[in-house]
Amino acid sequence: MSSAVKCMTEAVSGAYDLIAVVIDRDNDFSSDEFLTLCGALKSDRLTRNTPVLAVLATGNPEILRKLDQAGADYVLCLPEESRLPSLDLLLETANKLDAADVPHLVLEKTCPFLHYTRLESGKELVSCGAFSDMLVLGRQKINGLCTTSGHKSCPYFLAPKTDKLRELETAK
Repeated sequence: MSSAVKCMTEAVSGAYDLIAVVIDRDNDFSSDEFLTLCGALKSDRLTRNTPVLAVLATGNPEILRKLDQAGADYVLCLPEESRLPSLDLLLETANKLDAADVPHLVLEKTCPFLHYTRLESGKELVSCGAFSDMLVLGRQKINGLCTTSGHKSCPYFLAPKTDKLRELETAK
């Protein structure tokens, strides 16, 4: 039995204040199993009124959009060093959830030029699309600028170099 089926079975068998769907860092993000689970939880008559918290290892805008469409109520992006959250972290997070943690609002704070590419190793390469994906971003820049509303002051966001770089490449 898959972990999604186990989660659904457990969720419909009791009354909960919050259901946390934890997506392991090693999970294959091309799989939509966890998105299907979020959608099923929000459409089932026994769980539709229970808030769903999606806990992820990435702030990938594509995944955030899909979570919003699936009906997840909240999202928590784990720090790079966290593999799986502890129960204490989940409980602490659950007590602090507010409107800023809603997927579409988290997505609004995220730079639209942020690109995630999954590598064979299971890790992700994050690059800046405003610089024709030639600028690879580190965790500090991603967390400190690219996934905050501060990205709107980023020089790459304000003056994307995509056209200029294409011209240079064409001239070669």
